[in-house]
Amino acid sequence: GRGPGPGGPPAPGGGRPRRRGPGGGVGRRGCGPREVELQAPRPPRRLLAELARVAIARRGRPDLGSGPYACVCSGTAWTLTARPHFLKPAIPAFRFRLVPDALGLQQQVAKGWLSLAPAPARRSAKPPAGYRELVQPMAAQAILWSRLGPGPLAWMERWRQAVPAELFGGRARPSRGLWPECLGFTPRGLTLPPPPARGQRWELLYTAGDDLVQKALLALRARAAQDGVTLDLRPVEAALLYARLLKGDFALAVACHLFEPHPWAVLDYLLPKGGLNFTGWAHPRLAALEPRLDAPESPAWAPLHALRAAAPGAPPLLDPADVLWLDARLKVTPSPLGLYLSTPGAAGWRWEP
Repeated sequence: GRGPGPGGPPAPGGGRPRRRGPGGGVGRRGCGPREVELQAPRPPRRLLAELARVAIARRGRPDLGSGPYACVCSGTAWTLTARPHFLKPAIPAFRFRLVPDALGLQQQVAKGWLSLAPAPARRSAKPPAGYRELVQPMAAQAILWSRLGPGPLAWMERWRQAVPAELFGGRARPSRGLWPECLGFTPRGLTLPPPPARGQRWELLYTAGDDLVQKALLALRARAAQDGVTLDLRPVEAALLYARLLKGDFALAVACHLFEPHPWAVLDYLLPKGGLNFTGWAHPRLAALEPRLDAPESPAWAPLHALRAAAPGAPPLLDPADVLWLDARLKVTPSPLGLYLSTPGAAGWRWEP
């Protein structure tokens, strides 16, 4: 389990780290080398991918730790100061500020006061002189769950192909496969043909206030009407929607999920006790495939992908993205983890004339 226990919470893999000295005994206080032994049922590659996101720091010593920058918070600003011992950052410091409204943000960008900022939501907006636009991929998807069987999922996949990507102004695109492409999966469609559905009415819950998902669902509703299907769209507050998902109190439901940045993250809605398996999806071949998923390049991912295409459970509808405006001289590398949390992250940013 992941809950707290004696000595603090366990490591991400479910085991507990044990600190050992070089001679094999338990490590004692001091600054010498340490070995960390982890006992967990997960493959080593998966465990290391999860541990890579665990920050290491020492109280009162901002010069030590596992990140390239030390953070100091002051009001609505955060100052990140380089720690040269970690990844050798090229930029000595960053200052992040909260700007209270979109208009004020645009004005500061227009005056050249910001090096990086989110782009306006308007599709026609263009970056001002000296700035460029960057589309940042996200390991996130708007996922559709069905308790009406796989039929509505097959129809939704057909209808999503008719949704124009331009509708979202670069902030999302209709999903092209079953799992996030940024996690290394190639697009793959369902192999299940849509069953007869004319004259049916389906209630679909989604998160209230999610403009991107609402745009997609309105386009899907219009397309469904052409095939004689009525989509009854019902916005629900996020916490209430999650509660209904947990209880199975829905016919169709859509919600966004941010995946961990490794392929094992998709198992969360495949395994019987997975945190995203709200429909009780199961397959007799899954148990034999799971132990073979020991690495991102394992050949077992292909038959698992095919299995899911033939017996769908929760396909995605939309792949969101972040659109940023940044100083044209600032060189960064997009990543599913974001610009900052990837490796080397901000330590790899550069100013180039």
